[in-house]
Amino acid sequence: MPLEIVIVVDNPKADVAYFNELAASDERLKMHVNPSNQGLTKSLNVGLRLATGDVIVRNDDDDIPTAQRLSKIYAHFQATSADFVYSFAEGKSESNSSTWSIKGPIEGDQIVAALRKRNFIVASTVAYRRSRVVDIGGYCEPFRYAQDYELYLRSARHGLTFSCIPEQLIQRRYSADSITVAKRKKQALFSFAARLMDISETGSLSDAARTILKYSVILLTPNSLRRLRRTIGRGRPSRPEAAILANSKNVVGTWLAGLT
Repeated sequence: MPLEIVIVVDNPKADVAYFNELAASDERLKMHVNPSNQGLTKSLNVGLRLATGDVIVRNDDDDIPTAQRLSKIYAHFQATSADFVYSFAEGKSESNSSTWSIKGPIEGDQIVAALRKRNFIVASTVAYRRSRVVDIGGYCEPFRYAQDYELYLRSARHGLTFSCIPEQLIQRRYSADSITVAKRKKQALFSFAARLMDISETGSLSDAARTILKYSVILLTPNSLRRLRRTIGRGRPSRPEAAILANSKNVVGTWLAGLT
């Protein structure tokens, strides 16, 4: 299996000496450090521009893939004509070590129908055909948050197809020190915007009314309930940079050693 690993670091002060040394000795690894903090959406588009492979496999810096993830994705794309492929994931609480399954529909039409209700896909489980996403403009940079969700919905409107590998190929870790309530509400607002854009082209007034009601509840939920949600391990992970870099080293090392 041909392999290319593109690392985009959105912090010009980050210690990336290890990766620079690795890239100097292994041409499969490409390193890019943004000259200033650009944010996630612009960094994702940087990765799209730097990549040359047919398929992009997304892996955020603090999510842990299984050793078989790349080979299973490769085989799935070989066997299907899908443009987007996601997999199930395992959630893990760092506060009490509990784990749970994160699943969704398997069939393409059911995946799209479910996405038009909520985003159930863990971003690090996703892989897609690079040319198809580039053709529709890549990630929408005004979306500082919920950029993945906006891309899924826009891709569906353009006729791109979805598929699922019904196995847990990523472990997503959740901590009590998760993303702040303010940012969670910003995420909800951007997700709301993506839904309304999609409804304006594919939905009805009743769809819009239900969506407005749903997001009103989300935005008005008391902060205390959100803190409880994060405490039991259902919040978005937020990890120290040192821990993120350490995990990235493990992921890159495993992929480079295990695939040729």
